[in-house]
Amino acid sequence: MVSKILNFIKNQKGNLIIFFFIFIFSTYFNYVNSVQNQIILIKKKHADIEQLLDFHKMFMKRFLQEASFKDTYSQQSLQALIDSISQKSSKKDSLGYASTWITLFNTYLSNNNSETITDYYVIKQNYQALLSGIIRYNVEVNRYHDLISQRPLNLIYLNSSLETFRDINNPVLNLTGFEIIY
Repeated sequence: MVSKILNFIKNQKGNLIIFFFIFIFSTYFNYVNSVQNQIILIKKKHADIEQLLDFHKMFMKRFLQEASFKDTYSQQSLQALIDSISQKSSKKDSLGYASTWITLFNTYLSNNNSETITDYYVIKQNYQALLSGIIRYNVEVNRYHDLISQRPLNLIYLNSSLETFRDINNPVLNLTGFEIIY
């Protein structure tokens, strides 16, 4: 049996070398393509969060007038958040703004219910859209970090420098009741 395998390797030496190089090159380009696609996906999720924040400015302005936001800390935080989002100072800051806004939004919804707010379900639906966008962003960032940290593949040189992405950490994003399926 061993002699048959050795004889096959001798006879097919050229084909096996070609197969080996094709396999190595395809693995390399597959990995590079996967990393680049993951970067594009993360940037898209980040843009979705920024778009939601721009849309949610109308809720923020409305909440400034609400009685539950009349305490000075919440009102100052919300006003600073509105001003910061309006300026669009940097892309990295928008993740922090999203974290701050989801906390304030969650506080507002937990202090009110469908009897006290006429359009409670619309507001809750927009809250859930932002929460979902942030969770999706975090999932894609975690996938990216898993992809670039795989043991044999992290030694592969990529033409472009790897970008660093950070998770949005917030107590509102407690996912203990969910199982994220990749």
